[in-house]
Amino acid sequence: MSTKRKIVELDRSPTSVSRGVSIIAAFVAVATSAPFSFMAMPFSFGGLAMVGYGLFVTETRRWLSIGVAGIFAGVLISGSYGTAGELLLLSLIGTIVAWDVGENAISLGEQIGSQTRTRRTEVVHASASALVGVLAGGFGYLAYQVSSSGYPAAALVLLLVGAVVLLWTIRS
Repeated sequence: MSTKRKIVELDRSPTSVSRGVSIIAAFVAVATSAPFSFMAMPFSFGGLAMVGYGLFVTETRRWLSIGVAGIFAGVLISGSYGTAGELLLLSLIGTIVAWDVGENAISLGEQIGSQTRTRRTEVVHASASALVGVLAGGFGYLAYQVSSSGYPAAALVLLLVGAVVLLWTIRS
């Protein structure tokens, strides 16, 4: 009696949960910066389209990175036209989370396939990415508030503490 084994190829596309979180984070970044500057709109919306193209069509890091760079350019342009700092901070955090979680989606898909159960891992990674972004942004915003109130030495200390915390979280 012969037994035939069925060979199943892995689906190497990005994982669905991280793909969805990444596109939502990119949308949040665009929604909190693009409407406040006409000049930022093409960069922001073009970047959002490229992030979607990179995650859902070509499934490559190149288009994801180009899209995130476009969104980031939109955030910078929006900031140069006077958008509120709090909105820009939210846009920046959304941009970073979109890139990090999108990269994770592509990596997981390449390494273990998109059909593997990775929901818990993806949620933990996305949560950690958002937490690091909020902490780094919080330290930066606190330094900005302290420096604008006339305490430049305290602002420098806060920036250094924020940099150390960011590096520590990236290395672990």
